[in-house]
Amino acid sequence: MNEKVSGNLINHYQPKASVHSIKTSEIGNLTEEPLEAKSVLLLLSDINIDNIQTYAMPRDPYKYGQILYSTLRLMDDRNFEKIIIELPPEKSDWYAIHDRIKKASFKKL
Repeated sequence: MNEKVSGNLINHYQPKASVHSIKTSEIGNLTEEPLEAKSVLLLLSDINIDNIQTYAMPRDPYKYGQILYSTLRLMDDRNFEKIIIELPPEKSDWYAIHDRIKKASFKKL
């Protein structure tokens, strides 16, 4: 069944900014070269990065899910061109969040 209902679509809310996801182990790579676009990093970790603005996300999957789309809208309202999202753990209670991040970063051709 291919009904057009929320959660069943490949693209959900998509910010105007480009959305990219990275693993925690890759965050250090962001400090190696300056970012061209006005960027923000949505973080779960307690990592300080000098060359990019960060925004702390909840460490609880339920709370994270509640604010993810409103946070993406907020970043659009603040005119960020690039939103980088630290991927949450690969655990079952985070699977829905991984799916939402994937949908937010999907761009139609």
